[in-house]
Amino acid sequence: MPEKSRRQTQPEVNKEKKVYRVQGFSCANCAGKFERNVKKLPEVQDAKVNFGASKIS
Repeated sequence: MPEKSRRQTQPEVNKEKKVYRVQGFSCANCAGKFERNVKKLPEVQDAKVNFGASKIS
């Protein structure tokens, strides 16, 4: 009887990184709140806002 593979398969993860320009941040606190909200989106694995460059990746 063949032995079952003990290796567990991991779900395929799309590690494609995208960077977007964001306008309208009036303060770093607002940028942080936006980052936290983006992280909650089901399609997003991680998010990082660069307040000085007005970008999110």
